[in-house]
Amino acid sequence: MYDFLGLSKPGGVTTSYTISLASPEKMLEMAKLAETEGYKILKIKLGGPHDLEALTAIHRECAAKLRVDANEGWSPDEAVEKILALEELGVELVEQPVPANNLEGLKHVCENTNMPIFADESVKSSSNVESVSGFVDGVNVKLMKCGGIREALEAIETAKEHGLMVMIGCMVESSISITAAAHLTSLADYVDLDGNLLIVNDPYKGVVAEQGVLTLPEQPGLGVEPTQAGGPGASKP
Repeated sequence: MYDFLGLSKPGGVTTSYTISLASPEKMLEMAKLAETEGYKILKIKLGGPHDLEALTAIHRECAAKLRVDANEGWSPDEAVEKILALEELGVELVEQPVPANNLEGLKHVCENTNMPIFADESVKSSSNVESVSGFVDGVNVKLMKCGGIREALEAIETAKEHGLMVMIGCMVESSISITAAAHLTSLADYVDLDGNLLIVNDPYKGVVAEQGVLTLPEQPGLGVEPTQAGGPGASKP
């Protein structure tokens, strides 16, 4: 599909792997397991009462690059305080530190911290990009959020026109949409396409993440095929 869209073939693209919000001990356990499996970039979900404790432990025990997704979980002042602390822990960037509709709060965070800040829930489609372009550093574009490949391309183009970095991200999804998004990764500065790794019984197979490095299938179109887990044409138990 990337060729049909006139894009370069993605090569050597590395996805982050998500560590869900839990107790600091459980988050450290998950981070160490992911690193053992070869993932070199971890996206840590924060927004709980033990954020800094969890991040400090992961930073101390793991060599992987760290990115943070606060999932709208902080107030503007809390976000500034925590991000200043995260800067000391080598965190690369923070996604959506404050509620999506609090653009003034998001601007306040960006103006009072030095870490790259990415808008996620605040940018649902290309029409929202301009509203954050004056202060955020980048936007997270998701096919499931904006509605499909065409709108994702428009959002990416609009972001680049405004001088913003682009992350191509996902929700918890099957390999159909993860593979579709992977075809666009030559346009991305950061990639977070691990949604199919977080489910069981994925009804399709497509892009492969080997130690976090994405490899697209060679078949035409998206390149996805049904698995034994389900999907049209799959074998019935």
